[in-house]
Order: sequence, then structure tokens, then C-alpha cells
Amino acid sequence: QMFSEDLLISAGKFPIRVETKGLWGGISEVNVLGTDLRLMRAMEGPEHLQRLGLEVLPGYALSTTSLKSAVPVPYFKWGPGPFPLGVDHSTSIPAALFLARHCQSRNKREDLMLTLKKYIRIDSLSNCMRNSEPPFGANLNNKTDLARRYLFFLAFENEDSIDYVTEKV
Repeated sequence: QMFSEDLLISAGKFPIRVETKGLWGGISEVNVLGTDLRLMRAMEGPEHLQRLGLEVLPGYALSTTSLKSAVPVPYFKWGPGPFPLGVDHSTSIPAALFLARHCQSRNKREDLMLTLKKYIRIDSLSNCMRNSEPPFGANLNNKTDLARRYLFFLAFENEDSIDYVTEKV
């Protein structure tokens, strides 16, 4: 899959065009158009990258959320778009939503979910701990659409790492 993105470099305040394609295991190749700059961009934490046995390809720089990477990248949406609207409390599902592709996390987030489920309703709609079906008309491929339907959204990383910035904030 290949697509173009508009990036805004805040220091220089000029747009640059990039071409991005997925490689493997959450790693993307980013080519800055009009330059020789090629990046391997990974938005996962360092423990995940070690498990993948990631080696930076020759001619590429590694770009991660770590401030120690060759090209640190913040975790936010690249490009224009409106700020998402909040939850409509009068129509939202009175429960918490939990989404995780993989169980057996390094920080044992599943144990926390089992404890919380003793006290509150939690709908898990993804592979890990699935216990419910999605609400009518919901798009399972759109986390924002799913989260907007629930009163709460429980978001936990699958590892605890120093110098890793999450999108879940």
C-alpha cells in the first residue's frame, strides 16, 4: 500500500511531500520526495522493535517516537483535519471500550482489564479478550468511530518503556 502525505516541518514552516509504504510489522518506509532521504518509521516501543529483530536497512535512517532516534517523530496525525468531536453522553453506551490486537503484553495490561471487569462493564471488540459484538453500524476499522460510541475508552500500551511517546494520550 502506498500513499502520499503532507508534512509540515514546524522549524522551517514549509510543507514537504513524502511517499509512504508499509514494510512489515508496523514499520513504514518514508521517502522524502525530491531528496535522497529515506526513513524506516516505526511507531511502536523499543521492546516491540527488538522482538521484530529490526535492523535498519542500508541507506535508511530510523525514525521512531524516541528522542534518541535519528529522526524523532511525534505521534499525531499528519495533515489537515478537524479536531474530533467529544462523546455525546446522552446517547453513548454506558460502558468502557477496550481494543487490543494482541494479548500477552509485556506489562500485563490484560490483568488490569480482568480486575476492572469485576467493577464496570468493558466491551472488548478486538482480538484480545473479545467479549462483545460491535454496536450496530460501527466500523471496526475506525477506532475513533468506535470510541465515540462509548462513555469511556480504555487505552493501554503493551509495554512500559522509557523514552517512548504514545498516541494514546
